[in-house]
Order: sequence, then structure tokens, then C-alpha cells
Amino acid sequence: MSYYIEGGIRKNKYFSEEGIIPSIQKFEKIGEERKEGGPNVKLYESAKIDEVVEESFANLRLEEVKSIGGRGRINYEVSESIQKELHYKNAAVREVFYLKEGVELNLKSFFDGVNYIYREFFVKEGARVRIRNFSKANRFFEMITIINLNGERSEGYERSAIYCEKGQARTFTILKHNAKNTVGDSDVRAVLRNDSKISIEGIIRIEPTGRFTNSYLHQHAILFEESEGYAFPALEIENKEVRASHSASVKQISEEDLFYMESRGINKKEAEELIVEGFLSI
Repeated sequence: MSYYIEGGIRKNKYFSEEGIIPSIQKFEKIGEERKEGGPNVKLYESAKIDEVVEESFANLRLEEVKSIGGRGRINYEVSESIQKELHYKNAAVREVFYLKEGVELNLKSFFDGVNYIYREFFVKEGARVRIRNFSKANRFFEMITIINLNGERSEGYERSAIYCEKGQARTFTILKHNAKNTVGDSDVRAVLRNDSKISIEGIIRIEPTGRFTNSYLHQHAILFEESEGYAFPALEIENKEVRASHSASVKQISEEDLFYMESRGINKKEAEELIVEGFLSI
């Protein structure tokens, strides 16, 4: 998939100046390249990692490599169980994590002013990854999460909360089950204000080797004002001895919910804030 910025507007097969073009495409990896020709065309700046992140992962760094188009990528090898809280600000994030057998990686990440997030996890036998993401999206925001469950009894869990006041947002999650007895679960929730738009996309992909897999996708959004939301869960299953399912909803706060809370002395604004806070609690 190639993408670029032209005149400050992000364009690709998913988004256009007119709005969101919903689409899910199978792919194994994301590559970037410069579009030939056309006026005022440039790629995003190379990824910058916040100092807090650099310090937190100083003991995990393997190498920094450059991908096509000059975009930076950081690779981490996780050889022992670790729990971290990370803060990213005004940076593009491109990270790959390699989990060794039996380890557990717990990441709690806050993204402020970040327009592009790409994270991929390779999880070996008996290892587990748990990620919680809190993102404030403005103008344009894209988050891609790929969890490769490559070893028996490996597990991967994603919890993402997104608050979008304006612009366009897209999330795309792949839960890929390559071994038997694996567990995957992705829960993405978004709250949209004004005229913002979001496309929440996800795929559970179970290979023929993924017997006795248990996997679930959750995709939910609350809309305010003139905002728009789309949910696109998908299943690709090549083994019959599995459990895989999904749920999706895009809705506004109901008048019944507001009436219930107002009848207990809570005004409308506070009621909306409480409902949003509870909805985004992950």
C-alpha cells in the first residue's frame, strides 16, 4: 500500500478529500514509496520517538533501520516480562516487537498529536502481549496494529480508546493466528465530535495451522453532532476447529439514557461526560 501527502491532505484508497472510502484489503506488511510526479508531494517525516520512550526501552533496542521512503522503524526484542507506560507526543510511531517464549509484555500508551501509529507484534510460544492505547486524534489520524500469534498458547490483547474532535481517523487491526491454542482479542472504541469521521477496521485471520483458536473483535463508536462512524469487522478462517466472532456498533447517546441520568439530578452535559468516560474506560 502506497500513500502520500499532497497539499497537506492525506490521500490513499481509504480516504479522499470527500471523506472516508471504506475498504479492507488483505496484506502482510505495509510499505511506503514516493509517488512519482504531481505537485507538492511529500512523505511524512521520519519517525521520531519521544525521549520518554527512548529511555523506557533503552534495554530493549535491537536496531534502527530505514524503510523505503526514509521512514524510521524501531525493532525491539522482548526477552523478559516487562510492563511500561509510554507517552508519545507530536511523532509518527513505527515499532516492531519480538516476544520470546513465555514472556509477557504490557504496554500502556498515550498518544497526543500523533498522526500515524504502526505497531506489529510477533509472539512466540507461551508468550502474551497486552496493549492499551489512549489517543487524542485531530485532523488526520491512523493507527495500525498487527498481532502475529506464532507460537502455541500465545495470546494477544488490544484495548484502544480514541477521542476525535475533528478531521478523519482510521484504525486497522489484524489478529493473525498461525499456531494452535492461541487467543486473540481486540477492543477498539471511539468518541467523535463535530464533523469528524472514523473507520474502524479489523480482521481475524486464522491459518490452517491455527486449531483451537479463540479470537474476538469489538468495534464501537459514539457519535455527537455531525460526526460519522463506520465499523468493518472481518473473519478469514481456514480451520474449522476454532471460535471466532465479532461485535460492532455505531450510535449516538440515547435520549432514554440522558433522561435516566437527568432524573437523578445530573444535567445533560455532565451526563454525556459520564457516559463517554465509562465508554472509553478500557
